[in-house]
Amino acid sequence: MLKKPAKKAPTAAVRDLVVSEGGAVVLTLTSGALVTLDADSGEEEALLRTHSGVVNHCAVHPRSEEKVATVGDDRYLLYWDIERREVTKSAVLPFGGCAVAISPPIEMIGGHTHIAVGLSGGAMAVYDEETFEQIKFAIHCKEDIDELKYAPNAKYLAVGSHDNYVDLLDVANDYAMLCRLAGHSSYIKHIDWSADSRVIQSVCGGYEVLYWNVATGRQFRSTHDSVESDTIW
Repeated sequence: MLKKPAKKAPTAAVRDLVVSEGGAVVLTLTSGALVTLDADSGEEEALLRTHSGVVNHCAVHPRSEEKVATVGDDRYLLYWDIERREVTKSAVLPFGGCAVAISPPIEMIGGHTHIAVGLSGGAMAVYDEETFEQIKFAIHCKEDIDELKYAPNAKYLAVGSHDNYVDLLDVANDYAMLCRLAGHSSYIKHIDWSADSRVIQSVCGGYEVLYWNVATGRQFRSTHDSVESDTIW
């Protein structure tokens, strides 16, 4: 009698990857695991698996690369110490976590550090890095927020959504909306800031790369503009 072959467990895929300024590589997997990778040797080291589902996004602290935040479908925000290989803090999110970003110290509010989380359904929550208390919750999009990025000067937070927009928020003014950057034909996948916090680079699902003037909220459109090559990212 022929036996039905046993089903193989699905292979975990990489969901997100982030590289710190010091060269540390951190990957999140669809299995719920967090993995660090030595960029020189290629050696992998799996950390504890604590998410019960897909880990959608991770972020490395801009000043302390051993600190990593992750969010997932299980509605958890976890804060890791990857040197000690343990979760030091956690919070239950209002909705599934899609994206996460850690701010530099925000001088305008006493040097505090914030952790912003993009949520399903167009919501966003912000947590104090020290106390892990939720200090802001807002819904200003209709669809998921899949990308967040603080400016290097910590004055602004850029928020990318499935609504095809990048929203620019004023951190010190309770994350008030400064302007909406409209021009993409598909959902926002990635955002990057220039080193001087004056230019935003955004990439969408339609493979468009657009550049934005933060001061005016307008897109750089000139075909003769050398913003990409002349900007330090």
